[in-house]
Amino acid sequence: MDRTSLEIQNESIFGALEAAGWTRGDDPGGAFKAFNTVNGRSDATARITEGDTFNRTLQICYYSEGRNITAPDGALVPVDATSVRAAEIASAAAARAEASILESYGVRILAAQDRDDADPLLEPRF
Repeated sequence: MDRTSLEIQNESIFGALEAAGWTRGDDPGGAFKAFNTVNGRSDATARITEGDTFNRTLQICYYSEGRNITAPDGALVPVDATSVRAAEIASAAAARAEASILESYGVRILAAQDRDDADPLLEPRF
C-alpha cells in the first residue's frame, strides 16, 4: 500500500476515534481521551503503527493498577482495508477500550462516590 493510501486510512481511523470522543494529539499518528478517576485526570492514548506488509496495529494504552488495561482492546487494521472498514475497526477498538477503562478501579471508585463531578468522561483541556 502506498503512502497516500495509508494517509487516507489514517484519516478514517482518527475520524472514527474523534467521533468516539478522542482528540488528535500533536503526533500525527496519535490521539487521546481524558477520563476522570479518583486520583484525578488520566489520559488514554491511541496510536497507529506503520505495521508490516499485511497489518498495522491500533494500539490503545491506559494504565491502571500498574498495567495497561486496554492492551487487549487494540486492533489489527489490514493495510488493504477500505476507509470504511478501517473506521469500523477503530470504532470497535475505541468502544472496547472505553468499556475496559470505565471498569477500572480508579474510575469505578470515583463513580461510586456521591459527588457532582463523578462523570468519568472529561472534556479535553487545552
